[in-house]
Amino acid sequence: MIGSRYVAPGGPESLYVALHATTAFRELNGWFFEQAATPLGARQVRAGLLRPVPTVMLGIQVDVRHVLDLTNRAVRNGLGIQSLREIHGVWRNVPNAPTQVLGTEVFSSNRFEGILYPSARRRGQTCLVLYRQRLVAPARIDFRDAAAGMSAQLP
Repeated sequence: MIGSRYVAPGGPESLYVALHATTAFRELNGWFFEQAATPLGARQVRAGLLRPVPTVMLGIQVDVRHVLDLTNRAVRNGLGIQSLREIHGVWRNVPNAPTQVLGTEVFSSNRFEGILYPSARRRGQTCLVLYRQRLVAPARIDFRDAAAGMSAQLP
């Protein structure tokens, strides 16, 4: 297991959410957009050889009260984060990736349900990682798919 941006390998169950559908698509398919921006990638896209991962979007409502807000510059500065590059940087296959270390500390603090953070794939947009074990009432996530008539809730 490689973990994810704010969850170290073997870390807690988490749910990543983007606040806009386009941001969710870009976050999931960041590798595609990086490849497609190269001359070879552009040729592969035109030839149908390079495609984004098929994606299903699901609208949710999130009600959480205790998140570390990394979109706030003062909060980042208080944590010693001088630049967005520090949290937008590569984490995959990086031992002790700074964002994974931060996520582990946030989870271990028992103070936060998750982290609100600037998207690494879509400038000016926001994402949220929620740690399932930290979601306790009154925190709530409601999932609804009206077309399929399905709904679910965490916790």
